[in-house]
Amino acid sequence: MVDAFNTLFTNRDHLRDRTRKLYRHNVERLMSTKFEPTDDLNMLSTHPEMVFEYVDECCDNTAKLCCTAVIALLKENQCENELLMPFVHKHRELAGKLKEKSDSQSTDKDFATLEEIKGVETLLTNVAKRHRLFTRAPESNAERDVLQRLLLMRLYLMYPSRNEFATLQITSCPSDAKYKGNWLCTRPYKIILNDYKTSNRYEHKEYLLPPSISRLAARVVKSSESGYLLNTPTNPANPVKVLTSITTSPTYLCRPLKLSTRKVIPSKVRFLNKIKCLLACFVCHHAH
Repeated sequence: MVDAFNTLFTNRDHLRDRTRKLYRHNVERLMSTKFEPTDDLNMLSTHPEMVFEYVDECCDNTAKLCCTAVIALLKENQCENELLMPFVHKHRELAGKLKEKSDSQSTDKDFATLEEIKGVETLLTNVAKRHRLFTRAPESNAERDVLQRLLLMRLYLMYPSRNEFATLQITSCPSDAKYKGNWLCTRPYKIILNDYKTSNRYEHKEYLLPPSISRLAARVVKSSESGYLLNTPTNPANPVKVLTSITTSPTYLCRPLKLSTRKVIPSKVRFLNKIKCLLACFVCHHAH
């Protein structure tokens, strides 16, 4: 199998290191699970039923990736078309299943629409104005939490992302933030991203924050005691770290705001079950 992988990567020298590792990892796991240690590429190509048995035990994404790796490996090692086609058909089946799943998720009634998300942002803005949080420092964790929620909403509406905002560390010196980690720089206010899912392809990113976000970010930064932009609702010294606890749970954006107005966010409105749904709404909105 070593020679087979060398041939694949030589013929497809455009493949990135991450893709090569994924290809190798998935095929090696397949071989160790369903085949004997002495089995080779010929055994793999002539026993598609064993491959299909393995991929059917995997989650849909892993199954499709494994099938992709097998097809690439066989094709670049001159596998006969007749032997290759069963794997191609299986790949199409898996791709169709993933597309169907994606389509059903994007229309699920539980997902917030772009207008609903904007409505939550407007509600939080009104609460902040009512309590004069734009003109004074927050006096409690609840008030700090309102500003942080509002900042998070505005960031996502302008810069759709995954978990990167939870990893933003605060720095006043952009030179510290050029090549590693994700940062919120304060002179001037901008977001610098180095570590994210597609960073191998798109590399270093910078977003200069507009006044509507930078002024709000400045207030949130002043209340942070952890060195990170986002902190838990009850402790400004405890960073959130994993943003899915905010973006997928109704206990963060959909619980009643514990302020004197007793204003609540409607329980039907969720910030997002998955960030990709916001990305889909965002793209569709701007496409029209």
